[in-house]
Amino acid sequence: MLITALFLSVLASLTLSAAANSCKDRPLSDEEKYIILKWHNELRNEVASGEYKGQEPAKNMRELVWSEELASKAKEWAENCQPDGHDEILTELGMGQNLGSWGSEDEEVTDEVFQAVLVSIMDAWASEVDKFEGTSKNAGHYTQVIWARTSEIGCETFRSKENDINWINLVCDYKTAGNTGRKRPYRRGEPACEKYKMEQSPTYTNLCVQV
Repeated sequence: MLITALFLSVLASLTLSAAANSCKDRPLSDEEKYIILKWHNELRNEVASGEYKGQEPAKNMRELVWSEELASKAKEWAENCQPDGHDEILTELGMGQNLGSWGSEDEEVTDEVFQAVLVSIMDAWASEVDKFEGTSKNAGHYTQVIWARTSEIGCETFRSKENDINWINLVCDYKTAGNTGRKRPYRRGEPACEKYKMEQSPTYTNLCVQV
């Protein structure tokens, strides 16, 4: 049985509200890594096209690639079992991080449900577009997802439990970090990869890849 009220609370705050008093690894499968990467690139592609919820198009938004190095960093943070805060060391390394969680009374979930949970958490990050006013203020998860100069992503998950609620926690690390200063997340205008010494992605035609 899903705890809808708690889940919606997490979506509203977009923070990890569960203080973990028990924790265990839940490594991502290759399929789940693909789901996460595809979700990010599809959203970035739609934003860059200018067709996402009234957002202006992007000249220089990169296609993301999966980084096992970043996934390893995310795993290190997950192993700390601290769902309530970000890894400050990443800032020193020029990396960014998004966290999200989902709660249920169920001890175990099927792979299908787990994958749907991952998408729900990421959709919560994207929902901050409704508060986006040009910079990361009040929309930091969303702006990290669409930060144009970010080109790599790596994620991990862990399970935690508090007061009989079982939490699935998603940690995603990004390089290059977004949300620097009060900058806009991307250059506004029609996609123009060549202007930034990049090429058009063959898969996501509004995104750019390094030459």
